[in-house]
Amino acid sequence: MSETASKDNFMTLFLSHQKRIYAFILMCIPNRTDADDLLQETAAWMWSNFDKYTPGTNFGAWGVSIARYKILNFCNNAKKNDVVFDEALLELIEHNSSQALEQTDQRIEALRHCLAKMSEKDQWLISLRYEKSLKINKIAELIERPTSGLYKKMAKIHNMLLNCTRSKLALEVHND
Repeated sequence: MSETASKDNFMTLFLSHQKRIYAFILMCIPNRTDADDLLQETAAWMWSNFDKYTPGTNFGAWGVSIARYKILNFCNNAKKNDVVFDEALLELIEHNSSQALEQTDQRIEALRHCLAKMSEKDQWLISLRYEKSLKINKIAELIERPTSGLYKKMAKIHNMLLNCTRSKLALEVHND
């Protein structure tokens, strides 16, 4: 594999698993500045040692295991911290975070399924509210509807999405 292809491959893999690695770091190190630094250290190590990654294996798990060692090193070197994690605790957090992230992925997929079933108008309202981050009163102005009526409409959409995603997830559990 050429160096350019290898760099592109790394970037594609890292960007698709970055949130999972960062979420694991944040579960262990709640200070965002320290967590950001640890993510950068993890990414730098992964980049410089990408030749040690076995293609076809779980890149996210590889990243989380590297982050675990970076966290252990951070905690052992941090004199200001009263709490020091041992490796067993970090393994437990890693195991639980993997399950939580998998469940989150399933919920997101169920939500996407339910969003696709909605009318275009309701999808547009959801897009304005959550993708464009518009406040309800701004959306009400835009579509020339009373704010109170829009709140009711959004509550109806939220309830429909909640019921649909719950049904979809329950169906998936039943089919497994």
